[in-house]
Amino acid sequence: MTVYPVLSGNSLSGSQTIVSGNTPATLTGSLISGGSGSYTYQWEQSINNGSTWAAVSGSTMPNHSPGALTMTTLFRRVVSDAIVTANLVSASVAVTVYQITLTPAYTQPVCIGDTLRLSVTSN
Repeated sequence: MTVYPVLSGNSLSGSQTIVSGNTPATLTGSLISGGSGSYTYQWEQSINNGSTWAAVSGSTMPNHSPGALTMTTLFRRVVSDAIVTANLVSASVAVTVYQITLTPAYTQPVCIGDTLRLSVTSN
């Protein structure tokens, strides 16, 4: 009889803050240990602070590079093993997205060579 150790080591790094429409840096997952060593990865995301999770289509690698985001999103990684049946779910990492609005500070025309003044507001 073969006894496989329990899966362990599923931690993530990559929490960050970006401006809406930008692409966050790669989210990195730790190395997994235990099981048979034949692991499958599935990244999930939540846009409602973890109330519900949805699989990120096509994201089955140990690390994840999200595309451009327009809202704050949580990510987590689910690891399964070819033989050990229990899934190992990581804690989530957050990509916080700020909405920035640029508004002209005045309404007069701007000529070539003039300085454009903007007022910036964010959420």
